[in-house]
Amino acid sequence: MPYLYQRVQHPSRKHVLLPLNRNYKPLGALDREFRDYDQLAESHGVVFSRAPATFDQVWWNTDGLGRFWLYDDSVKSRLDYFERFERLMLKINTMFQKDH
Repeated sequence: MPYLYQRVQHPSRKHVLLPLNRNYKPLGALDREFRDYDQLAESHGVVFSRAPATFDQVWWNTDGLGRFWLYDDSVKSRLDYFERFERLMLKINTMFQKDH
């Protein structure tokens, strides 16, 4: 389950975020290798039609630097996680997926 979404640079799209797990790795990554998030924009990025910072009742926390958390260590942040996650999924414009 996504822990946070990190803003990444994409050559032709605005509002591209990379979903990351609790270890700040792309979803599904099990190794400890360093990842250049911007390099993953094309293969793992999620495109939104407008600025994610404007999404109401979605983020648990933001830092103004392009990081948007869905939960933290508190129980309270997890009580409505799936409701907020559902609102987020309704705002997705495009999801990139690299063919293997």
